[in-house]
Amino acid sequence: MTHCDQTASTRRRLPGIAAVASFVLVVCSVLVASWATADRNWEPSWKDRVRVETPLGASKSYVMAWIGQHCEFLPFANSKPFVDDVSDIPIVTLAGIDETAVSSYVMTTVRRKDVAAGETDHMRIYYFFDDEDRVIGHYYLPFHELAQFERARQLLASR
Repeated sequence: MTHCDQTASTRRRLPGIAAVASFVLVVCSVLVASWATADRNWEPSWKDRVRVETPLGASKSYVMAWIGQHCEFLPFANSKPFVDDVSDIPIVTLAGIDETAVSSYVMTTVRRKDVAAGETDHMRIYYFFDDEDRVIGHYYLPFHELAQFERARQLLASR
C-alpha cells in the first residue's frame, strides 16, 4: 500500500471518527449537566424549610395552605389511630411525640427535582397537631430510609 492509498483510506475514516467523537461529546455533556444540576442537599433543604416555614405552633389551616402552594402531592390528613407505621412502629412513636398529645396528623410527600432523581428520592413529611390544631411536631421519612427499615425487617423475619 502506498502513501497515497493510506492517506485516502484515512480521509474516508475521518467522518466516522468525527461522528463517534461527537456522540461521545454529547453524552458526556448531558452527564455533566445532569450532575451539575443535581440537588444533592434536597433532604436537609426540605427539613429546614419545613421547620422555618411551618414551625411548631403553626395552625393546621396554615400548614394545609402551605402544602398546597409548595408541594406537588396532595396531603393525607387523619385523626387517631395512626395508620402509618414503619416495621410495626407507629410514626408518632418514631417522631418521639407523646401519642396522647396528638389529636391529628397530616402527611405529604416531596421529591427531589432533577434529572438524576429516582423513585427513592422522595420523602414523607408528617405534621402532628394538638387539640387546638397547632403543630406540635414534625417527622421526616426519606424513602431510602424506609427501604432500610424494610430490609432490616426482612432480615429479622428470615432468622
